[in-house]
Amino acid sequence: MRKIVCTLFALVILLTITYVPEVSLAQEPVTVDGQGYEWVYDNVFALDSHNDLVDTNSFYYTSRDVIAAYYAVGSSWVFLRLDFFDLAYGAEVASGGSVSDALNIYILMGWSGAPGYQAWLPDYIQWNGKGIRLADYHWVLALAIYDSSRYKVYDYNWNIRLQNSGLQISFNNQWDLIEIAVPTSLLSNYGWTTTTTVWFRIVTTIVYGSTSVLADMIPNSVLVDRGTYYEWSGAVLSNNRVGTAKVIILHHGNQHLADNRGLNPSNSRNSYRYILTIHEQVSDLARRPIPVSIHISGTLLASWRWWEPDMISYVKTLVSKNYVGLVGGVWAEYITAYFQDYFNSNSAYIKQYYYQFVFGYTPKTAWIPERTWDDDRTGIASSISKYYRAVILDGRDHHNDWHSGNDHTKPHRYDTTKTGGRTLYVFFIDWDMQQLLLANTDGGLHMDLRARILSFARSSDQQHVLIYADDWEKAAGIAGWDPGGVFRYENSIRWIAQRPWIQVITPDTLVSWLDSGSWTPVNSYYCGYDTYYYLKTWVQGYPYDYRRAYDGWYWGTNQEESFAALGASSVVIGGSTVPGRLMPDTIYPLGDVFGYTSYQGSPSNTILYRLLRAGGILDSAPRNEIWWLALITANSMLYETAWHNEDDPNGDGRQDTAYWGRWVWNHVRWVNVLVEAAKWLDNVRKGLVSGTATY
Repeated sequence: MRKIVCTLFALVILLTITYVPEVSLAQEPVTVDGQGYEWVYDNVFALDSHNDLVDTNSFYYTSRDVIAAYYAVGSSWVFLRLDFFDLAYGAEVASGGSVSDALNIYILMGWSGAPGYQAWLPDYIQWNGKGIRLADYHWVLALAIYDSSRYKVYDYNWNIRLQNSGLQISFNNQWDLIEIAVPTSLLSNYGWTTTTTVWFRIVTTIVYGSTSVLADMIPNSVLVDRGTYYEWSGAVLSNNRVGTAKVIILHHGNQHLADNRGLNPSNSRNSYRYILTIHEQVSDLARRPIPVSIHISGTLLASWRWWEPDMISYVKTLVSKNYVGLVGGVWAEYITAYFQDYFNSNSAYIKQYYYQFVFGYTPKTAWIPERTWDDDRTGIASSISKYYRAVILDGRDHHNDWHSGNDHTKPHRYDTTKTGGRTLYVFFIDWDMQQLLLANTDGGLHMDLRARILSFARSSDQQHVLIYADDWEKAAGIAGWDPGGVFRYENSIRWIAQRPWIQVITPDTLVSWLDSGSWTPVNSYYCGYDTYYYLKTWVQGYPYDYRRAYDGWYWGTNQEESFAALGASSVVIGGSTVPGRLMPDTIYPLGDVFGYTSYQGSPSNTILYRLLRAGGILDSAPRNEIWWLALITANSMLYETAWHNEDDPNGDGRQDTAYWGRWVWNHVRWVNVLVEAAKWLDNVRKGLVSGTATY
């Protein structure tokens, strides 16, 4: 019995000593699963240009086009990754015509202090019928990857150290990458340590019959013809660092004061919320913020406070994690081009105050409603610069129409003579980003955006930013937008999030870089007036400068109903009689604050001139709590000022103002009641009201 016990005890001790625990995933920086989220910026050691293959066979061409290379050291594995411009499904096993193998991959690794080196490329890789020899940075180990299950690892003596077993390999055609794990024990046998600087050469080939022909290579140095062979110089070191492409993704959310829960169902991808959830998920997976920036109109935000307070809580949580950046503006989406400084600047202030009240955050960047900018008429740059450091406008329009000689991907500083000496940066929406982010190539980012982003990451000038900005509803696929857009948007964001050489930032981050001096803006930008491209095409019959096309909606054209004339059968604008439209409970037309519109012989007989012009009823009232309520009400009742539908239901030959707009705009006159209440409150506080006053 004692012998049995002793034997069992010895066996337990033996098992305890010889048992080697399985390496947990937590000990390794990367899991080889075809998902690229775990890779970090410091892993990226090479970025290569696209469309640079030396063999131009179109058969799976982009699948041989390597654009990035990564290296990460774990406890038991060394991890390698390659990004391709567009890795097609099955490219690594594809054949057809004269091509017997569309894609083979070679990773040549070397380091100082190895027992030996090899100068020739493996598998007799050729170019123009000749072998290729390395002039320097000879390799110690070479990985030859034919597909996920067929591969070899050569050493410098052409010994095959591993074949079809011993590596971890994962191809992912949707995310256009391959991940490889090599045992550290194999590298250690050749003098490698965890702190070794490794030099790399990377090659892809196309195989014709049994001949492997060079397709792409990193580095892209010139092959020198030495008569019987080609010579290749240079390498990329594992401690090399690359540039990054800076990207801003901004959604503009705008609905009126109503129960908007139908646009935000909690269990649907087609919702405002799910767009935020995408960024939360990829940020968690990448272990770094992949932020989305959002502009929420005051009316939409107020509706959430009433009907969806959980949405506000969710946004606040994401803001605290730096997963969401907030963009301000004016309180509601009235068109600032038709109002004056006191109205615009106070509207900008109250929006910023409201954000601080609701979210505890004061945004530095402003969104301009419908990007309809008119500095000549309203001094909007001065108004906005009182409270914000930056504004978002359109590269195709506000930049190219006024400053075509400069680059819209660089931040600009507005002409300080127009801002009272205050700094106002201008960031420009990129047309390609706006048009293509919700498009895909093979379930990933659109091909044209890949090329554009890669070029900025590789640029020697790292002070560029590519901005996507459009309706939040568009990305969510709600309010009449394509419901499938959200799936393509998610694919694009996930593709971006898996590339740490793409740096997603917020507008306010860019402001901080500029304020700190680490970035330098293009100075003295000025834009007199402009709007975005599509709006210019929607306004019909505008005979003047198309950059002010929105005027055709406000004052009307021979093909567009006049907003200013709403409320009367006709008005006089610029000496010409313009037909109007009678509206319930209104005896005066809306008009404008500039006095361009007359009714019964005077601009004073129009609502907006009397009520909202500088020096008018609202501007002259005491600035107390009720006055601010009056301002917010005016903002809300001028929501999407003068917006039109592209139809003519009343058959008068003019496209109509939006029916929902007329329901709202007709109530702006009630601001008068709040102004009177503001006066009463002021009189109470001054002791001018006798008797008992309750407020």
